[in-house]
Amino acid sequence: MPNNSRTTVQANPVGGALHDAPKRNTSELTFLPFEDPVCTDDGSIFDLMSIVPYIKRFWKHPVTRALLNLEDLMPLTFHKNSDGEFRCSVLNKVFMEFTRIVAVKNVGNLLTDELFARNDLLTIQNPNAVDTKILGEIDHIKKGLKLEAEG
Repeated sequence: MPNNSRTTVQANPVGGALHDAPKRNTSELTFLPFEDPVCTDDGSIFDLMSIVPYIKRFWKHPVTRALLNLEDLMPLTFHKNSDGEFRCSVLNKVFMEFTRIVAVKNVGNLLTDELFARNDLLTIQNPNAVDTKILGEIDHIKKGLKLEAEG
């Protein structure tokens, strides 16, 4: 029986550039490297410890402004090489800015014999769609939404 984590896989690398887009190893809320990554159906990645308080306060997706509940978050599993770089668990290739990265949402572990359909794939990074996540257009940046430090 699969666990609840989602595994990322490297699809065919293609050309393109990720100008002004969040880096592939950072949360789209804090723009800091994630430790416990989760994603949403649109492929946005957040660190669990930062997105939970955000959802509890604003009840919306920080990038798209859509209604967002805690149940909408899907845990991700990333694999690293010996140098600590994120890599494809199947091909062992390091993820680059030109790598298309997808996650399987209905299969807890990619390396099983469980079937999944094409519509079970979530695009995490698509170098051909660079205009989908421009930093200046991300909702929480445009509106200056912040969580005050608890103290």
